[in-house]
Amino acid sequence: MYSLQDKVALSDAIDANNYAGVPADMQDTITEERFASMVERVASKEAVTASIENGDYAAFQETADERMLSKIDSEEDFNEATQKYSDKQAYIAELDQAVIDNDFTSYQATSEAQKAQKEAD
Repeated sequence: MYSLQDKVALSDAIDANNYAGVPADMQDTITEERFASMVERVASKEAVTASIENGDYAAFQETADERMLSKIDSEEDFNEATQKYSDKQAYIAELDQAVIDNDFTSYQATSEAQKAQKEAD
């Protein structure tokens, strides 16, 4: 098992596309080829996320993998996914703000409202 420090170093190496940054004890299991694949997956995920954040269906179609395209196979589905993503980000921001404000009542109310929304859907 790798340490948290090794995992953070690996994540940083992937973000920088720098195989030399992969901790030495990980390099026996993470080859340069596997590392390149990891970098590609992260870049693809970031591109898909950006397309959803920007509501860009054409970019989504270009960057999403087959699994995503099978789940979101129309512009209508994409728009629905974009709205859900936006709602989730707003929910997370509300929770974060409640934590920053040390406002448990607001945190609890936001959590309960989200729970009720999920049950309604």
